[in-house]
Amino acid sequence: MNLVSLIMRVLTTGRIASALGLDHTAKRSMLIACSAICLGLAFLTSSFAQKGEVLAMCEHEWRHNKAFNQAAGITERAWVEECRAEEYARERSCAADWKAAKAAGRVTAGMTYLTFLRECEERKKAMGM
Repeated sequence: MNLVSLIMRVLTTGRIASALGLDHTAKRSMLIACSAICLGLAFLTSSFAQKGEVLAMCEHEWRHNKAFNQAAGITERAWVEECRAEEYARERSCAADWKAAKAAGRVTAGMTYLTFLRECEERKKAMGM
């Protein structure tokens, strides 16, 4: 949903409120409720996108090691669940590392959280974490 369509929906909501004869407080409440719903949907969309990236990566790893995994009796579902759990554990660990490094002043100038996160995840993955 783009900004223009969002604004049009808010304006339409205001017209609906006027047509229903709602007072100013009710209109404001309706606008706040619609805004909260839009914000919630935006959060869920970004959350699902991140989960989709991890899922795609785990499925790619499964396909890459399919013959070995099948010979070992590992199902795709089990592989993907384990892979996703490891990815989230690394992400949480790196987020804690970022907070600690930032608090101790060890973050280099110009380093962003996303850059730190990518480097940290690669480092932990190489170490087998």
